[in-house]
Amino acid sequence: MENSTNPTDFFQRTIQCERCKENFAQKYVFGRKEWSQINEVSYWTNGKTWQDCRFLCRSCLKVWHGDFRKEFNSLVELRKRKIFSNYKNNGVFDKKDKINERKASL
Repeated sequence: MENSTNPTDFFQRTIQCERCKENFAQKYVFGRKEWSQINEVSYWTNGKTWQDCRFLCRSCLKVWHGDFRKEFNSLVELRKRKIFSNYKNNGVFDKKDKINERKASL
């Protein structure tokens, strides 16, 4: 992990997805005074990893949920599966978080 040096990205940091190896932006949540946990596998699994991954970009989160559903369901409790599905259905995982994608769309 490295902190962003771009002044417009002051409250986000660069993380490498441990599945696809792409860099993505993790934002700081002021209300909670901590980094967003949406990309942290341990948030969804209450401390466990999936295939030795701790951080996944939004695209890989969707792959984990869609292509590895049995593993996902065994690691993620029902309450968090409902939250994940709600985020997915509302397009949260469709937002661009990969650094190169975000720069290309500016």
